[in-house]
Amino acid sequence: MEEALHDVLLDFEHLTLLTLAAGLLITASIRSLRGELVENESGFGKIRTSSFGGVDLVAVLMLVAFYYLSFLSGPRVEELPAMSLDLIVINLVMSLFMVTIVLVTVQWVGGRDPVEVFGLNRVSFRGWLRWVTIGLVIATPLILYLSVWVRTEWLEPIFGQMQDQEAVDSMKSASGLGVKSGLIISACLVAPIVEELIFRGYIY
Repeated sequence: MEEALHDVLLDFEHLTLLTLAAGLLITASIRSLRGELVENESGFGKIRTSSFGGVDLVAVLMLVAFYYLSFLSGPRVEELPAMSLDLIVINLVMSLFMVTIVLVTVQWVGGRDPVEVFGLNRVSFRGWLRWVTIGLVIATPLILYLSVWVRTEWLEPIFGQMQDQEAVDSMKSASGLGVKSGLIISACLVAPIVEELIFRGYIY
C-alpha cells in the first residue's frame, strides 16, 4: 500500500512540476506577443506584474528544476534518515539559499524593490497585535478543531487510520533540546517565510 501510494505521489509530483514549467513558458510567450495583459495598480494586496520578465522566468524554472531533481534523488519514504541537528541545519541553509536566489534575482539582477515586487505593506503595531490576537483566539482553535473533525469523520472512515505528519513524528522522536529547538524554528519560522517568498510571493 505504501509503495503504491508513493508511486502515485511521485507521478503527481512529476505532473505538477512539468505543468508549472509549461505554464510559465506559455505565459511568457503570450506576454511577449501581446504585451502585459493585466496591470494592477499599486495598493494593498496588489502588485505590478509588468515588473516580471525573462530573468524571473529563468530563475523560476531553475527553482522548479531544483525541487524536481531534489525530489527524484531524495530517499524514499521508508528510507528517510533519522532527524538530527546536522540535518536540520542543512535544511535551514538550503531554504535560506533558495530565498537568497529569489532576492538577488529581484533586487540585484532585476534592479527592483523587493517590497514592491512582493506587494508588502508596513503594518502598525496595533494592527499587528489585532491580527495576532484574532489568530490565537479564533483562527487557531477553529483550525485545530476542523482538522481533527475532518480527519476523524471524513478521512479515516475512507482511508483507515492515518499516520501523523513527518514533522510531528520527528518532534515526538527527537532527543535533546537542540533538535527540538531546531525543529520548532524550522517549522514555525523558516518554513513559512520560505514558502511565502518563493511559492506565493514569487512563483505564483
